[in-house]
Amino acid sequence: MTYGLNLINEKQYLLASTYIHECGLESMFPHRAVLNYYVQHSKAKRRKEHTSSEAQDKAIANEIADLRLAIEHIIKYGLESEYSPDSLTARIKQLEKNRASLRNGTPLSTDVRKTGKKAEDLPNRRIQIKRMKQEKQHEPLLQHDQEIKSLLASTNL
Repeated sequence: MTYGLNLINEKQYLLASTYIHECGLESMFPHRAVLNYYVQHSKAKRRKEHTSSEAQDKAIANEIADLRLAIEHIIKYGLESEYSPDSLTARIKQLEKNRASLRNGTPLSTDVRKTGKKAEDLPNRRIQIKRMKQEKQHEPLLQHDQEIKSLLASTNL
């Protein structure tokens, strides 16, 4: 029993699920809960800050691999009645779409859900933000130019 709990604490959820199944500990550790922890952990690993598109692509690939392992585990141990692989399959399809979008240079669908903006609006908004930042950087120069112009105008040069 403590070994199963240690595996869960060490985030080795699939190994813990196997141990639970082999030792008949389903009453103490429900498979559904352990598999839920596994799926949530794989999502959390991907949600860490990934700035480059390569890092995002790798994180998506890792989550897809984790979910495929979970599906294999569910089927191998006959846990379909406790945890349907259909939701995991749907999540894999969504991640594959996100990965394709990332490779094509379009925003990820999760970006759209977070902001509530349409996908085609996001690049324009990013351009606007970039321009605003550039304008703020040049603000002191613009003020300096205006001071020079006012000095020139006052000296009649």
